[in-house]
Amino acid sequence: MKLGGLNTYMVIGLALIMFFVVMAVFADFIAPYSPVEKVGPERNPPSPEYLMGTDNLGRDMFSRIVYGSRIILIVVFLSVAVSGSVGTILGLLSGYVGGLVDKFASFIMDSLYAFPSLILAIALSVALGTSPLNAAIAIAVVYIPTYFRMIRGQGVELEE
Repeated sequence: MKLGGLNTYMVIGLALIMFFVVMAVFADFIAPYSPVEKVGPERNPPSPEYLMGTDNLGRDMFSRIVYGSRIILIVVFLSVAVSGSVGTILGLLSGYVGGLVDKFASFIMDSLYAFPSLILAIALSVALGTSPLNAAIAIAVVYIPTYFRMIRGQGVELEE
C-alpha cells in the first residue's frame, strides 16, 4: 500500500524512530521521576501516578524506559557508524587492491559472517564487559562483513 509515494510500512517505521528520538532528546521533560531513585512502593501496578508501575526496587518504570531510550540510540548510532566506516574502508581497500589482500580480507569477513550473528555479539559482549560502548563495538563487529561485502562488490565491479 502506498501513501503519497512512500510505502506505508516505511512511514510507520519512520514515525516509530522519530518517536524514540524525540523521547530520548526530551527525556528530562517527559520522565516524571529519576530513573535510578526509589520513588514509590515496590512492584506497584500501573496507576495515574506511575504510568507503567514500579519495579521491585520502587523505581518508576516509565521513567526508566524514557531514559533508557537515550542509551539505546547511542548504541545504535555508534554501532552503525563504526561498522559502516570500517566495513566501507576495508571493502574499498579489498576491492581496489585485489590479489592477496582481497583474498585475506574476504577470508576474514567470511569467517565472521559464518558465525550466527546473535551468538557472536553475545560472546563479544561477554568478552569485552558490560557497558554501552562495548555493546556497540560487539554489534559493529557483527555487521562489518555486511558493509564489506556490499562495498567490495561495487569496487570489484568498477575495476572491470
